Amino acid sequence: METDRLILAPIRANDIDFMADFLSDPMLTRYLPKAAPYTGPEIEEYVAARLDHWETHGFGIFLLRIKSTGGVVGYAGLEHAGATAFVDIRYGIVNAHWGNGFALEAARAVVGYGFTVLGLPTLYGAAVPENSASLAVLRKIGMAPDPAFDCYGDVVSPFSITLDQFRDKPLLHTKGV
Repeated sequence: METDRLILAPIRANDIDFMADFLSDPMLTRYLPKAAPYTGPEIEEYVAARLDHWETHGFGIFLLRIKSTGGVVGYAGLEHAGATAFVDIRYGIVNAHWGNGFALEAARAVVGYGFTVLGLPTLYGAAVPENSASLAVLRKIGMAPDPAFDCYGDVVSPFSITLDQFRDKPLLHTKGV
């Protein structure tokens, strides 16, 4: 899948080095569920779970590469929230590329993919209230607060967008989806 500036490719086992760098950085993990850097075994478990999600469900997390350089800037994708039917958007950008709009660009592509390719009726998102950048991305991709999405408890702000809401917002649609 592509956007104007990014190539989104499903995560693979050999992407563990990038994920290890990402998940061992305290700035990049402070808003993740653990709220701290991951250990080596936790990183292996994290990547294995991402690969298993692809294998089980046929969708999951994509690594984001800049078209012009091939450099990996982060990840974005859709996964089931735990063992529920809720499909949750996930994204993260390395701090060297914060503020360049890559999270928004990738999130728009992932939402489009979820609705147009996967045929999902509703997509969900959540962020801790302190993560203002992530909350802004959720709002910019058309998500609205949704207290019915309560998989993570009251430590996060839950959001959702339906297929009909997506269709009503053509500015959300992006090239390559």
